[in-house]
Amino acid sequence: MNYQTITPTKFSEKIDPSVDFFIVRDHMPDVNFQSCSLENARIEYFGKNTIHELFASQGLNYKDYFFIFDHYLNFDDFGSDGYFYPDFFLKRAINYQKFSSNHKIDFTKKIQGINCLMNKIRPPRILASCWFANNKVDQLLHTQSWANTDDRALNLLDELLQIGNLIDWTHENGLDTRMLEHHWIDYDSNAPLNSTNNSSEETNFTYSNYVGPICNITAISVVLEPVFWEHASIATEKYMHAIYGGTIPLVSGYKIYDSLAILGFDTFSDIIDTSSQYELDPVLRIWNMLENNKNLFSHWQDLILDPQIQNRIINNLILLQDPKNIFKNSIKLNSEESLAKIVALKSSLPGFVYLDKLNIPN
Repeated sequence: MNYQTITPTKFSEKIDPSVDFFIVRDHMPDVNFQSCSLENARIEYFGKNTIHELFASQGLNYKDYFFIFDHYLNFDDFGSDGYFYPDFFLKRAINYQKFSSNHKIDFTKKIQGINCLMNKIRPPRILASCWFANNKVDQLLHTQSWANTDDRALNLLDELLQIGNLIDWTHENGLDTRMLEHHWIDYDSNAPLNSTNNSSEETNFTYSNYVGPICNITAISVVLEPVFWEHASIATEKYMHAIYGGTIPLVSGYKIYDSLAILGFDTFSDIIDTSSQYELDPVLRIWNMLENNKNLFSHWQDLILDPQIQNRIINNLILLQDPKNIFKNSIKLNSEESLAKIVALKSSLPGFVYLDKLNIPN
């Protein structure tokens, strides 16, 4: 059977309507954000589906085709016409498995409360930076690649706050649209990566020399996955860093906690207010994720010293080191109809891990 691969860098390519299915690699491209009326912006951007737009631009209806997603764990616009096969997540879990078989979490090193790692300028990070700047949190360890005077970031922030109707958010002194200060932590330049073609080695290098020193000493990770506008979610190495670092993850994404629970992870829903995962407004989804959980930031020490919480954190690490079990659980992300379709196609699928174990359950 024939297929066509869709990636963020190939969204301008001609769609071949004769193929049997499409593989969607990576998450959808960043939305080209333009100023317009608030009402039109909400219509234009909330729940955005660029796959729909790509097909429509060529006179095609995407609902006439079958899609296999290698990043997404859910996407409201795709029912039985989509299969969520978290190949990206599974491959990186395998990478972790290769270098972390003896890894132990040292809870005595948890000397800071929260970490929030922000590299590229993206809407979730802009909003989180603003929230933290307006809600002082003790023991926050963050990285941020842009300055709080960056015009591009400030303009985007202003647009987001207006679209999400947050510009008049009630605080004691009103909302100040400032952000955290630029803060970057360089990795050890004396620890060279021997082979950038070795994904397991690269994963080890990234964690050991950059992310690990931050996650290992903190109790809570604010995980800002890149998916924002669409009613969908993904889990990437950012979430894995939080698990491997022995933290309680506060994760962004539409219905993200439901999907992570299906994969077998403890989402700490008895501790974390996860209600924001159902918010259709992406701006409020990020803002309320933080606003509704600010109490966590003030008693992180009690949480991380609780033996039961520690055991649950360790169990998440054990699952991360067992990608075959994650794969088995991932089947439940999909309908029986979708599973039947992908099982029929699996001999045509290239490079998907554990594909030989994918069968229709009895």
